[in-house]
Amino acid sequence: MKNIFLKFGIITLASLSVLMISSVIYDYVEGADTPELFDQYTKNYCFDGNFTNMNANDLIKDYLESTNELFNQNIETIMTRIDEGMPPPPNLDDFNDTHFKDLCLRNQNGDYDPTCQMIAVCNDPNFPLRKASTYCMAVNATGFIPQKINLYDRGILDSKELSHLKKSYFCYHATLNEKKDDVLDSSGQRVLNEKCGKDPKYNNNPICLVKNSCNEGDYECQRQLEATIFAYNERKGITGIFGLGASVSKRVDRIDNELNRAKVVLDATLATYDQLQGAWKMHIKYVDIYQSLVIYRDKLAKIRKQTDAFPFRFIDASTTKCL
Repeated sequence: MKNIFLKFGIITLASLSVLMISSVIYDYVEGADTPELFDQYTKNYCFDGNFTNMNANDLIKDYLESTNELFNQNIETIMTRIDEGMPPPPNLDDFNDTHFKDLCLRNQNGDYDPTCQMIAVCNDPNFPLRKASTYCMAVNATGFIPQKINLYDRGILDSKELSHLKKSYFCYHATLNEKKDDVLDSSGQRVLNEKCGKDPKYNNNPICLVKNSCNEGDYECQRQLEATIFAYNERKGITGIFGLGASVSKRVDRIDNELNRAKVVLDATLATYDQLQGAWKMHIKYVDIYQSLVIYRDKLAKIRKQTDAFPFRFIDASTTKCL
């Protein structure tokens, strides 16, 4: 009976998680905060550095699948390890542990990164249940391993945990904003004026290649450059002066809306996850009571069988025969 409840609970909560998170994929609402500086380290780290080859929909899909898997793993941990008690969040002594501070040193001056420390404390392999707490769930769903600190090499994170952090909300937020910058830079004329010869990322851009091959006064080459810009804009879905503004604005708004919606859904899912922990504890108590009642029923049935041997009635207290 308990197994039936367990499976039902996992399916129900996993489905809820899928529904809440996957609602983000194609629906876009409004606003987004500016992310931290997306430096070269982050570019090489988030999504394993592959985000430049991924379109926005692929990034969204990858983030959702990773986040959904993270939630479902911890939901299953809560359900299957309930006998060990509810997942305990870290306490102040954990954060004062010099071991975790040493793991997260930034430099020789003894400065350490608090974000790294939170991730290290939450994923301490000596306390596997801790990572299923709501606090640590939030840390792992939103967190980011700071620059020059690799907790995987230091034995704190396993490969699956590291993969989730590479697709955490921080990386998702930063990479989509980087995509937004790419959209803003998508105009062929802007590439020509602001990127060619200034940004190495555009060295192999067709516009920059044509520009670099042109000599001053080579009108034929200039016409080729104009044709290249026109073809570039068409591939980007940008047509005409008015089309440029409308197309870019629409795509930028779509990314901003997605980021805001993702944050709202993540907050709601974490709140649901927190409620699950209390509800699951009550559910386990209910199952225990149910099983006790089943035992009581079975024992009562045995007593009934024993009493069936007695007569149903006596004539009076002085009778010498049973009827």
